[in-house]
Amino acid sequence: MATILDTTPLIGDITHLGDEMLAKIIQRHKTIPVYDGKPEYTTGQTSSTLRIIPTETGFTLYGWKYAGTYDEGRKPGKMPNPDAILAWAKAKNIQFKSESQARSWAFCVARKISREGTYRYKLSIGGQQTDIFATPIREMSEQLQSLVTKFYAQNISRQLLRTDPTNL
Repeated sequence: MATILDTTPLIGDITHLGDEMLAKIIQRHKTIPVYDGKPEYTTGQTSSTLRIIPTETGFTLYGWKYAGTYDEGRKPGKMPNPDAILAWAKAKNIQFKSESQARSWAFCVARKISREGTYRYKLSIGGQQTDIFATPIREMSEQLQSLVTKFYAQNISRQLLRTDPTNL
């Protein structure tokens, strides 16, 4: 079966939109205040897991399975790993008198999160999501719609009229 329309240029443009969206997500994570007017971003470990992987039809956004907590927070339930909380505290340069005090603090924070959820979760159930992902995804979707519409309109016109529609 013959190819009616070569969409290769469109796929490249779509992937470029994905790359721009990813850059905006990471920038928002670095700058949007969450606690006491300060951003939560610390080490970049989670952001570094986010990737745009090109596909035959565009791209897929991959990342750490908990990256969605950027917008919604972590709901109560399973206790998070106290070692991860301790690593976060060390990256934030939170000081403790001893290693045992640090471990005790991390365990208490993990237990509180398991009982109540995170601060970001409490904000989200109150209708105040942090909006790390939502705005960049919405903006990319709007650009994508415009890009695809323009691409197909030009190519359909070109096929029907056998001329370049930009020269009309």
